[in-house]
This record gives sequence, structure tokens and C-alpha cells, in this order.
Amino acid sequence: MNEVDPTWNPNLLKYKDQLRILVESDKKYIFCRLRRTYLVLQPEEMVRQLVINYLLDEVQIREKSIQVEKNISASSMDRVDLAVYGKGSAPFLLIECKSWEVELNRLAINQISRYNLNHDFPHCWITNGKDNLMYGLGGVDNKYENLDGFPDGYK
Repeated sequence: MNEVDPTWNPNLLKYKDQLRILVESDKKYIFCRLRRTYLVLQPEEMVRQLVINYLLDEVQIREKSIQVEKNISASSMDRVDLAVYGKGSAPFLLIECKSWEVELNRLAINQISRYNLNHDFPHCWITNGKDNLMYGLGGVDNKYENLDGFPDGYK
């Protein structure tokens, strides 16, 4: 992955009205459709829930194919925000969600690349809810290339 050029822009805000927000004792919580529970509302969590709604409603990924905050290594505290698996539990897409304020840059690309070192997900998506970087393995060298849309091949 060598380019920091957001060329794909799904309308994640389209799903904002679907989010369930709860206010209790001056604290805000957001409902996670996959975990079926309310979580403390943080900017990154808001983006993660928008992505989950996009995956379920727009792309029609099956709920059981998505793992949330998956530990990626037994020897590390690193957790990937979302991991999508295809048929036969084959790795399909690794997703890193950032807060609205976080710029998608080389550090974000390095982070998801490090997470994917031993997992062989063919696609990686980094988003802050506004900007999106989608990469897929391809080309003659089988290196990550910038994609201009959601990758084909999910089954």
C-alpha cells in the first residue's frame, strides 16, 4: 500500500438516522447491531457503527461473517475494528475505523498493514467516516492497489 489518496467515498452518513443513541446520566451510548448491546459513544465507535450498517444494509454482508474488535494476535493487545470473512471463513476484508478528526495518512496505512501481516486479508479498508481508503491485492506483483469501490468477491 503506497498511496494515501481517498478515491472511494461510500455515503456512510446515509446510515446516521439508523443509529440508536441512548442518553443516561449525562453519558451517551450507541447500540451495536452485531454485539446487541449499548456501548459508550466515542467518535471511533460512531464510525464503526456506520460501517457496520453499511456492510449489513448496502453490501448485504451476513452478520455472522463480521467480527468486531477482533484480537489479531495472542501475544499482542492489538485489535482490528472489523474483520469480514467470506465462504468457509476465508479472510475477505480488514477494516480500521478512525475518529472523524483523524486524518487518513501513512500511519493509518502502516497500522492496518501491521495488523494484516499474518492474516492474509486480500482487502483492507481504512475510514474516518468522511474519507475512505480501500486497498486490494492484485496486479502482477500481487501488491496492494488502491481500489475505487467496495471489492468484488464476497460470498
